[in-house]
Amino acid sequence: MTRYTGAGSQNSNYTGIIEVTQGEQSVTGNYSMVNIKLILKTGASYYSQTGTTLNLTVNGKKVLDADYAQRSVSPNTENILWSGAVKVSHNSDGTKTVAISGSIVTTAGESYLPGTCSMSGNFTLTTIPRASSFGTISGSTLGSAISIAITRHSNSFTHKLYYDFGTQKKLKIDDAAGTSASFTPSLNLCEEIPNATSGALTIYMETYSNSGTKIGNTVSKVITVNVPASVVPTIGAITVSEAVSDVQTKAGVYVQRLSKLNLAITNITLAYKSEIKSYMIVFEDVRYPTKTAVTDFIKGSGSLKITASVTDARGRTATKEMTISVVAYSLPAFASDPTAARQSGTATNVDVVSSGSVSSIKNGTTEKNALKLYVLYKLATASSYPAISNTYLVSTSGLSFSNVLKTLTGINSTKSYNIKVVIKDNFKETEWELRLGTEIIGYDFNNNGLGIGKYRERGALDANGDIYAEGKLHSMSGDLEAVFRVGEGGISIERLNNGVTESKPLYTGATTIYAKDNREVAFKDELPEDTGWVNCTYGSGFSRYSTSHPDLQVRKVGKIVYMRGQVKRTGSVTPTGDTSTKLGTVPSGYRPASTIITAKLQGSATNSFILRIDPDGAIYISRYNSGGVTQGAIGDGAWLNCYWSWLID
Repeated sequence: MTRYTGAGSQNSNYTGIIEVTQGEQSVTGNYSMVNIKLILKTGASYYSQTGTTLNLTVNGKKVLDADYAQRSVSPNTENILWSGAVKVSHNSDGTKTVAISGSIVTTAGESYLPGTCSMSGNFTLTTIPRASSFGTISGSTLGSAISIAITRHSNSFTHKLYYDFGTQKKLKIDDAAGTSASFTPSLNLCEEIPNATSGALTIYMETYSNSGTKIGNTVSKVITVNVPASVVPTIGAITVSEAVSDVQTKAGVYVQRLSKLNLAITNITLAYKSEIKSYMIVFEDVRYPTKTAVTDFIKGSGSLKITASVTDARGRTATKEMTISVVAYSLPAFASDPTAARQSGTATNVDVVSSGSVSSIKNGTTEKNALKLYVLYKLATASSYPAISNTYLVSTSGLSFSNVLKTLTGINSTKSYNIKVVIKDNFKETEWELRLGTEIIGYDFNNNGLGIGKYRERGALDANGDIYAEGKLHSMSGDLEAVFRVGEGGISIERLNNGVTESKPLYTGATTIYAKDNREVAFKDELPEDTGWVNCTYGSGFSRYSTSHPDLQVRKVGKIVYMRGQVKRTGSVTPTGDTSTKLGTVPSGYRPASTIITAKLQGSATNSFILRIDPDGAIYISRYNSGGVTQGAIGDGAWLNCYWSWLID
């Protein structure tokens, strides 16, 4: 109960009172009944048979303007002159403060009468619950159910719910929900967020009474919904074809060392409009960051794996693998060194004997390779051999031959020849060159010089066999000429000055040769230090590419340091300068005296890079790119081919 009072204007012994109490409320109707009394409180003064007018205004509406019928009041009492109930509507949010004013007026002017008592006040009503509110919302994935709990203020209330997502508006959830609702947002809504894995979904709720009247304002709540992990792009196929037309025509299968592959990622299906941002094809540990690629010559054989992947704008990656069958292939090879010798008693006939084979290349059960053996010859003084033709073809069968004899006839016994044996298959050839001297005789003398053990062909002395001398070899007219042979034992000298033979090794990994004043040849056996391979340490994010690739190592032979290694990058990094990204450290004792900057070294696919090696052993990598000198990103899994050498003091 609340009272608003006002004293009489003619006699303050009178007090006018408006007494207000809140009555019943209607939740569905959103109104309250307000109970009001008009009271005149008297003191010692009183009156009777006097005209009295009552006025009352509630919520801006006059509800009373009438004469008081009794026309008299008793002293020292509270006299209820009028009482009643007034219906007051609340605001849409259920709140209401009602303004109330009124007056009690006696019309006569005598002093014992109150005159006018004016009263007013603002009476705040209890708020009526209006629109329902959201409770717990569970579920947050597109394509899966989302449940909504509803807190309502009347059991008769129902609710209309709908939602917005991206450009899609007012998508229906329910038209007559009670205390809960559920819905499954379509997976097609993923198209609204092609560059993200989550987005904001707004749920709206309208509350209605049982008569269909909307109650209160529409309420809303924003939740985050996610693109399910299953939404990824798909790769329809990896297409593979032979890039070397000659191999395709002659073999029709992939062949080790001969084939290159055309690779392509095809039939890509986007995951709800998310564009593909990157491609990767991997074959034989080489990464091609493109949709199509042409490989280098195939190194391996057997069943080889090709991996393709695509990554879309959401960062979702799809991977597909396939294998191809590659036929093993080696170059045509000699089983042993060919030989050539003049026939005893018929020096103009020369027997050439050789053994060898070529690889089998089968397409299904059909052999696609063939072997041909040729023996060509020329005078040692001639500039070139004749062209290979059937004239020089030696009869063989199958893909291998053993100790096949070819006899050359009409070979001048007084001349030296070069003989070339060629094994040829459908793709490659391997040749072996032999030296055939003149017929062996005691000596041959003419006005131009002396031949020993052979016919003289050149120079003042032309010998077949070892020559021994107690002194040194001297040339008074110019530099000494040396012919060297490279073989399994190292490098050895074959002849000096047109036929002086020295069988001593010049370099077998340890021995050195010296020349003095261009006139004198001497040999000195000194073994330079060889440390073998020693491991370097790796910088953060760098490691050995795989166990089948060489580790990052250095080796010192004499005063030369060799570095090798194939390195892998884990995690992408972009160098900001020549010394910002440390690949590793060279151990003490192998470090250069001053900073070394390498030439461009090979990275993944078409990329290259440079290394900087400082005197403290630090190895820095920079300028990783596919052309130019800019600092590019060294991607995750990048292949870095680190080979270089330097002198040390």
